[in-house]
Amino acid sequence: MTEFDSLAFFANALVLALFFVPLFHATRNPIVRWAVLVSFGALLLLLVAPRVLLFYLVYWSGMVLLQRGLGRMPFGQLRFACFWVATALALLPMILWKSFPVTFHDLFNLIGHDLVFVFAPPLGEFDATKSIIIPIGLSFAAFRAVDLLAKTELEMIGREPLANLFAYAFFPSVHLIGPISEYEEVGRALDARRAIAWPDISAGATRILLGLFKLYGLAFWLSDSVQVFTHFDTMSTRAIWFDLFRFAWYFYLNFAGFSDLAIGIGRLFGVRLSENFNWPFFTVNPAEFWNNWHISLTRFTRRYIFVGLGGSRPARQYFAICGTMMVIALWHDFTLSFVVFGLYHSAGLCLHRWLQLRRADQPVGHPAWVVPKIAGTFVYAAASFPLLVIPGPVILPFYASLIGLG
Repeated sequence: MTEFDSLAFFANALVLALFFVPLFHATRNPIVRWAVLVSFGALLLLLVAPRVLLFYLVYWSGMVLLQRGLGRMPFGQLRFACFWVATALALLPMILWKSFPVTFHDLFNLIGHDLVFVFAPPLGEFDATKSIIIPIGLSFAAFRAVDLLAKTELEMIGREPLANLFAYAFFPSVHLIGPISEYEEVGRALDARRAIAWPDISAGATRILLGLFKLYGLAFWLSDSVQVFTHFDTMSTRAIWFDLFRFAWYFYLNFAGFSDLAIGIGRLFGVRLSENFNWPFFTVNPAEFWNNWHISLTRFTRRYIFVGLGGSRPARQYFAICGTMMVIALWHDFTLSFVVFGLYHSAGLCLHRWLQLRRADQPVGHPAWVVPKIAGTFVYAAASFPLLVIPGPVILPFYASLIGLG
């Protein structure tokens, strides 16, 4: 059985921030700032389990070496081939994990635990007290590594200092939940000329409080809505829909609350991480919903999948939309539920795009239609959320009950 407490992770982060944030701002020396960020991030992983820290030390050391090597190579077919090999290596652990979850979990925990005992027996004893866990944040780490390599290939990032690269790799607040940070966001925090900025401290603290309010003041009171997925066969259709809408808000507020904590902690260090949510349940169509839901993931896939598949060309736009949504879905997990999730949103976005093109010459609709559009988009999104939590065999029974056929 795998266990991990997200609240404990951020509780540790907030407590440790009381020590590491003043230490970070006490100096303008970039090397000291690097050491503070790396130590903070490494300590957070150590508290999860030493085997997790060991895994990411190996993973990010490899990614840093690949980035440095790629940056030194001249343009040409060899460099391009090396980029794709490096990208495959960056994605390989995530793909193995999602393809063979049980085997990967066993090997990850058993081998990792044994190696910790070999290199540091006292840490091995501490590691033995930790439950069998999943490699937290691996999906986020994989896409962050791919972004780093891709920008190196495109010469958007050059031969960066090793210290900056490791600070990016171990930046503490994005280990677990995102947003999928970019190298440029973290690199600016190591600028030796920047002294402490009290507006950053104030904004960070405010964002942390907002995240805690979403988690404990709002999401907590909706958490019982998850029971709809195990008790739907004893509920009326109206009750299922009601709890489904409650779950949609719970899922959003929980995810957005953790993202706020990550963004707020980052801001305490002067790092302005990109927004991850922008009121997605108040959007008026599927495209606008995805532009405001898990924004860092949408931005990443638009840049590297949608554009790469030729989405800017009319003849390939629907293919690119479907490819992008399937990557988003399978990034979460390789299961039937997520395949259906990807197909569902592919169909919704393609239909919206088709209608948009047909109505291109028509006047803008009356403002009174805004509220029905928002309601329709919310129902469209909420109807797909069960696919994020229910196993494949339950899909048909649940949705049958949802439309009154259960």
